[in-house]
Amino acid sequence: MSKIIAVVRSIIFWFVCALVVIISRFFIPIIVFICHADEKLVTHHARRIWAKISLLAGGLRIKIEGLANIPNHQPVILVSNHQSYLDIFVLSSIIPFFFRFLAWDDLFKIPIFGPLMRKSGSIPVSDNNEQEAFKSLLKVTKLVKAGESFVIFPEGRLTRDGNLSPFGLGTAVIALNTGNPVIPVAVSGSYKILHKGEWILQPGEIKIKFGKPLTFQNYQLEKSTYERATEKIRNSIEELLSSVK
Repeated sequence: MSKIIAVVRSIIFWFVCALVVIISRFFIPIIVFICHADEKLVTHHARRIWAKISLLAGGLRIKIEGLANIPNHQPVILVSNHQSYLDIFVLSSIIPFFFRFLAWDDLFKIPIFGPLMRKSGSIPVSDNNEQEAFKSLLKVTKLVKAGESFVIFPEGRLTRDGNLSPFGLGTAVIALNTGNPVIPVAVSGSYKILHKGEWILQPGEIKIKFGKPLTFQNYQLEKSTYERATEKIRNSIEELLSSVK
């Protein structure tokens, strides 16, 4: 019986998710046009509603800690481990301001969902073309300097075993070249609810913990410094994970 409930809950979750995406894809431009509203503000609220409704439809429980650690007076770089595709839903539902994702470029090829990601301001990054990946980092750096906040998953892809994978240097490159604070974010529990390659949601609770800001100002811009900064960011997330399990 529990397996049947899980399948039914999962069907409802994905159906609601797709339905709200389709509705948002067509109605956001209409709302912006008719109401002369700020497109970023409308997109932020639409994405947050989409995430909240989808998580509610999936019967998922969310526990949040440390949200007050995010400064509200300047753009930030939120850096999170990546256990499941559910991480995108959870972070979208709780971060209280407009932000962009730096996301794997293959996600932008998904019909309807991909164009909506672009519309919401997400930036694609390649994991097999260094030149294109560098261009994406430059674009993100410029946007952060211009006042935009980002969510980045420095592991690059979903974890295969639930453990923290090695981090790429991209986040450190952005942080050191902008001087903006990095907010470490630990996501725990989403791996057990939805494994990579699966579509059926298991019952459970997802815990999110935001750490205190990390600053990287007046650093020399060289590879060894990027490596040390990356290690500092990864260690901070590792410590957060150990405290929420």
